[in-house]
Amino acid sequence: MVDHSNFDKDFEMPIEIMEKWHRMVNILSNLLRVPIGSIMKVNTPHIQIFTTNTADTNPYHAGQNFRLDGLYCEEVMKSDNLLCIPDALKDPEWADNPQIPAGIIYYLGYPIHWPTGEMFGTICIQDYENNLHATDNKSLLEEFRSVCELDLLMVHRRSERKKLMAKLEQEIVVRKETEDELKRSKEAAEVASQAIRKLSGQLLQSQEDDRRYIARELHDELGQTFTSIRTIATLISRQSEEKETVRNAKEISQSVETAFEEIRNILDKVSPHGIAILGLLEALKELVEPWSNSTGVNCTFNHSGKLENLPYLVNISIYRVVQECLTNVSRHTNASQVEINLLIAHKEETGDYLQLDIHDDGQGTDLSRLPLKGLGLIGIQERVNLVNGVCSFDSSPGKGMHVAISIPLND
Repeated sequence: MVDHSNFDKDFEMPIEIMEKWHRMVNILSNLLRVPIGSIMKVNTPHIQIFTTNTADTNPYHAGQNFRLDGLYCEEVMKSDNLLCIPDALKDPEWADNPQIPAGIIYYLGYPIHWPTGEMFGTICIQDYENNLHATDNKSLLEEFRSVCELDLLMVHRRSERKKLMAKLEQEIVVRKETEDELKRSKEAAEVASQAIRKLSGQLLQSQEDDRRYIARELHDELGQTFTSIRTIATLISRQSEEKETVRNAKEISQSVETAFEEIRNILDKVSPHGIAILGLLEALKELVEPWSNSTGVNCTFNHSGKLENLPYLVNISIYRVVQECLTNVSRHTNASQVEINLLIAHKEETGDYLQLDIHDDGQGTDLSRLPLKGLGLIGIQERVNLVNGVCSFDSSPGKGMHVAISIPLND
């Protein structure tokens, strides 16, 4: 069971989650045909618009704060349940709601929880009139709520991994001090080394497990929902005789297709499906070719040997190393050429091993003046250590970077 007791809820939300949630409320408002779609974050005694859709009909913007004084979202959090108000003007309980002067009379919202079970806020849609279409499709809003809670879980686990990384770095410091003070004790140094490798393995394995779990959950949950919406929209477009209805139905179907394609792209970055389905080579091709096209950097991928049946942990380690190196090239090196060589080799004394070499012709750097974590190199080292491999980095100003990885295949 994951320990949530020390979870810090005042962290800065990762930019990729912020951007994803903004796209989600845009998609949500388009699908349900409402002028306002928002995700709210509570900070008692106020509630903040965490993100909201972009539309001329939306009077709100991200970052706005409102006092909790009878707002619709306040009731959602109090009841910890769905709230649907078709027309506040016709409901005595809501006739004096502070949002009515703005003309907002329709509200549909669900609560969003932290991994601890505490209240994060709400996901909601609002309209200036009763919206039966949105009410009939409230299950879509509930599915997007589930996506938000999965994201919060992922962010929580990422926070836990950062703590593990901090602990790992501290362990490295402790090991160095131990080696300096107890050079004659090889046994003590080996125990410390094993502890660090175990912690590194737990950290990386946890990361991959989280990615695979979240990708699978999102694919299964949203896939079913989007398929249902698309099917309903197709039936409406075929059966209706009203041109406006047919046009709207087709727009909904296209929006769903676009949204699902975007989600598939996101999931592939989180947990590349090609490794399990197509194998390492095809997964690397699917990584390298789009990267080269998007960055304009010419990338050559050469391979030889029987690479089809390698252990999954070796495959994912190689994939993540290549992914990290390409990210470094696009962000830091100003390179025009990258060469990736992957092959199976053999040594009489050690047997078969997997060799990965990545060269770029970028600006290079003085590694003696750069912390390993500055280019994500410590992460590469830990991934390679996890599969009992070794890695080296060779770079100097003006001479690019060479990353060499060697992983034994006989263990």
